[in-house]
Amino acid sequence: MDSIRKTILIFVTLLIVGLKLHYEYYNLIFPILSMVTIAIILKKHRISKGHKMVFLFVLTINLLCLVFPDKTLYRLRKNHRYFWSEKPLNLSYFNVRRDIEGDTAAIVNPIIVGEINKFFNYPPAILFTSDYIGRSWINESSLDDSLESKKALKVLLEHEKSHFDIMEIYTREAQDSLNQMVLSTYAEKYDVINYFLKVSDSIQNKFDLDTDHGTIEEENKKWTYLIESELKKPQ
Repeated sequence: MDSIRKTILIFVTLLIVGLKLHYEYYNLIFPILSMVTIAIILKKHRISKGHKMVFLFVLTINLLCLVFPDKTLYRLRKNHRYFWSEKPLNLSYFNVRRDIEGDTAAIVNPIIVGEINKFFNYPPAILFTSDYIGRSWINESSLDDSLESKKALKVLLEHEKSHFDIMEIYTREAQDSLNQMVLSTYAEKYDVINYFLKVSDSIQNKFDLDTDHGTIEEENKKWTYLIESELKKPQ
């Protein structure tokens, strides 16, 4: 095999890897296809030691990406985002703002993010509840050192975390619905996600209305029970 053919083979193989790295979050075909291609090349063609090392390196990348959890890879690639977890929110999550007019104490912006499969239906998509790091903020007036203010801050952080928890509930609902879809189009999958985003928005508004933005203790307890019950359901 001459040097031009070797170069073309390496280029094509790297192209396949590039496609995989773009789509591997939800499509196992790409890493499998690229590994099979590399294996065939290594078996059927006599290539130099240098070229063989390149192919083995690419093969190793494919294998690692194949066995590494898709969701973990997505999180690593999107490290500019905060992803939902069971841990409580703390002040490090928020930007402290001094220029806020009105009574708003804090704002969080949870949304559904992820990848929708465009070519192959397993899995149809992977979804997360997320927010951009630094996008949410808290009013500096909420950070007084008095005991009363500290108690109010604790309630406020719990209230904002509940907004994330509500979004997580509907992210799971969207994921469950997508998992039941077979041979659906990208637009149909997107419509499902958009539907649950709208439902979540309406529930978030009701949550704020019922609890008066977390200031009514009895309503807080009712909502906390409802939210925790939903999150405990098996996925």
